[in-house]
Amino acid sequence: MFDSSLQQILAELERVDLLLRVQVWRARQGRGEAGELAAFYIPDSEADELLDKTIGAPVWAGVPLPPDLTEAVQTRMDQLTLDIAEHTTDSLSHGVPLRLVALAALFGLSDIDLDIVLLCLAPELDRGYERLYAYLHDDLTRRQPTVDLALNLFCADLASKVAARTRLTAAAPLRRFRILELGEEPDLLNASMRLEPRVVSFLLGDDTVDDRLASCTMLATAEAGIDGLVFESTFRAQLKQLTQLDRDAGFVLYFQGSHGSGRRSAAAACCHALSRPLLVVAGQRLAAASADEFMTLVHLIDREARMQGALLLWEDFDALLAEPAGPDSPAGDHARLTELFAVLQALPGPVFLTGTQAWEPAGPLRDRPFLRIQFPQPGAGERASERNSNGGPRRSRLPGVGAGISSRRTGSSRVGSPTPSARAARGACSVQRRSVPSGWRSRISRSGASPRNRPSTAAATSRCTPTR
Repeated sequence: MFDSSLQQILAELERVDLLLRVQVWRARQGRGEAGELAAFYIPDSEADELLDKTIGAPVWAGVPLPPDLTEAVQTRMDQLTLDIAEHTTDSLSHGVPLRLVALAALFGLSDIDLDIVLLCLAPELDRGYERLYAYLHDDLTRRQPTVDLALNLFCADLASKVAARTRLTAAAPLRRFRILELGEEPDLLNASMRLEPRVVSFLLGDDTVDDRLASCTMLATAEAGIDGLVFESTFRAQLKQLTQLDRDAGFVLYFQGSHGSGRRSAAAACCHALSRPLLVVAGQRLAAASADEFMTLVHLIDREARMQGALLLWEDFDALLAEPAGPDSPAGDHARLTELFAVLQALPGPVFLTGTQAWEPAGPLRDRPFLRIQFPQPGAGERASERNSNGGPRRSRLPGVGAGISSRRTGSSRVGSPTPSARAARGACSVQRRSVPSGWRSRISRSGASPRNRPSTAAATSRCTPTR
């Protein structure tokens, strides 16, 4: 059994080391007459070797392993693979959080994806790998792993290489979720690969939020559940029903109300009931960002929410719906809304949005179940009660955080709460399905549904507003 996540990563790297060791031996045998001068000229014999080798095979493939060495390497590889699988299963069954397993579960990574991740992670742990990669590239300036090196190490033939290339397209998980960065080389095979720093820190047990999100996001946890909210009992009861929704259905919950009406506190209290942290996004700040910056931040927020095991609260969402003030204004940009909707559509679990104006989803979000909850305007008495409801010393809070919510920009988990990797490793995304509770009217906009069969906004709102 692995005692820690790092121990499992080191065991996986031992398997990668064995592959590297074999290819270094073959590369050394295949240097030929050019030797150390191979970078400066191509001898006649090498030209013949290039013509004779199989298309797609690395240069060192022309050097066969001796039969006894082949058998010894295969036996060792089989044993390492078996031991890693057994220890991983035992560790997870004993509740040991394994970050590599969590990364695969959170982002849908395949075995070849994980091998590439390990190849890129190795130089982050030992700079000696950079020289090994340069040796196999036969180029001292190419110290980062390349796509070609990865395919040569992990793929047995040309067919498997062609299949593996699809895992490095912009739409594949490694690049879609910003796990891997490719260099700017003009062709894919020569492209260098590098893990995103946030992914490296996650794999090494650091849950600090990405530095690029520090100005527009924060993690919040509620100090109390829904019962601690300052609302009428009828409205609190209705909020409780949100925690009973089918989490697999991926509801979009739009909290409509004025500033100070308790929308953030309500979202955090729902997350408290679900034992999940809340990643709060400052929607006004992102609405003012340039188009390129907005696109980047949206994908970083998506990745961060998954790594933290957090539900997302996008505040002031309706700032994106405003009419543009001019031709260069980012507000109201249809392309940005389309990108955001695509990310929210794929994000697991319920998503919280807040705004002051009435809104119903369009585009990809129409395929997700939707609820608009109109929050009552708090009176003076309720505000005073809210200020005094948590008597005694309070935890320090960032400006703007609602009453009863503590926030953190670092990744340290609350005492007694599972880490993101533990939640992923235990299959936290697989939960029991529940039906939509009575008392709420949901508009479930499925593709192919007839518009006349969808409840109106007014009907949805009337069921979600408490009787005053």
